[in-house]
Amino acid sequence: MILHILTAMTRPQNLPKMAESLIPAAAAGVELTWHFGYDVDRKHIAGQAVKNRLLDTITAPDDWVWILDDDNTAHPDFFGRLAETVAANPSVRMIACTQIAPSGPCRSVSRDSLKACRIDAAQAVIRRDAVGQHRLREIYAGDSQWIEKIADSLQPDEIAYIHEDVVHYNWLRPE
Repeated sequence: MILHILTAMTRPQNLPKMAESLIPAAAAGVELTWHFGYDVDRKHIAGQAVKNRLLDTITAPDDWVWILDDDNTAHPDFFGRLAETVAANPSVRMIACTQIAPSGPCRSVSRDSLKACRIDAAQAVIRRDAVGQHRLREIYAGDSQWIEKIADSLQPDEIAYIHEDVVHYNWLRPE
């Protein structure tokens, strides 16, 4: 499995901790390519234009895409569960993951959660061919609207769910 991680960087000081959270990918057999673009001046709403530019560089239809904002990290079990889910569901084109915040459980996943303002970008891993021409709108909830539009274009059996907490939400934000 090849996974492309897209990050619009506004907090470069978080890079080392983000990178550390990606180390378990190798043990899970997940090949990573991490794409990031700087938006340090925050010129783009939630980095959506940067994410779209990065997304346009990925052309292999069977590769996977994951948006990892620069205040989130992968849980140590994320890549293993991702690889298991893909292996068990060869026709899957989107994987929705439960997310945990530093204060405790945050967002569970179901078909109803794949909606604007109900899902975080890091909760969805999407195969590139399912992304198609869908792009993130330059609005605050552009990433969740993007996920909703893609989910709406898929059949129910093309979406899998990981119900364990495998994505960290706002893990790197100062308290």
